[in-house]
Amino acid sequence: DLVNGEDGIALVLDVKDDVPTVEGDATAEAKQLNEEELGGEAAPSVEGNISTLTNVDWGADEFAAATKVVIGSTEFEVGKTIYISQSHDAIDSDVLASSTQGANDRATLIVNADGSYTFTLLDNFLLSNPDSNINPNAQTDTISTLLGGVSVQATDQDGDLVNGEDGIALVLDVKDDVPTVEGDATAEAKQLNEEELGGEA
Repeated sequence: DLVNGEDGIALVLDVKDDVPTVEGDATAEAKQLNEEELGGEAAPSVEGNISTLTNVDWGADEFAAATKVVIGSTEFEVGKTIYISQSHDAIDSDVLASSTQGANDRATLIVNADGSYTFTLLDNFLLSNPDSNINPNAQTDTISTLLGGVSVQATDQDGDLVNGEDGIALVLDVKDDVPTVEGDATAEAKQLNEEELGGEA
């Protein structure tokens, strides 16, 4: 006699999906750009890849693609240039991101579907030093913070997001170029001679 007739005994086979995991902060910190390097033959730039972060385990499904870039609350397509601008009308004018090129562009960011990114400095930013009261020598401007945060959303091969909707934070730093002195910071006026007193001037 058949158990349960022709239906038999149902055999349930489950597989637990392996999802990307992050150890510590889900952050990719780009190498710092330096305004001192502006004016050379090529614009200073740094490259990186979120798919190779050592603290992200993509699991058995492995890295698939970066799907979008979020700056502040605005979403940008991967593979397209993002223009980072600031008006020089005043120090500390807003730093903005746009998909459209403009006259006040200071840097660009491109994040590709394969996880690679390039951050390029085009011109200097006019930003006061927020840490000057603590450390007068601190001259690093964190552009990603001034933009309201930069994050990259990415998935594994079956569509699981790494770190959910928060994605991987991308930290973009620029070192401010400051005036420098070679030798003594001294301006020596031409010597005056008392013998010249009493003249017309």
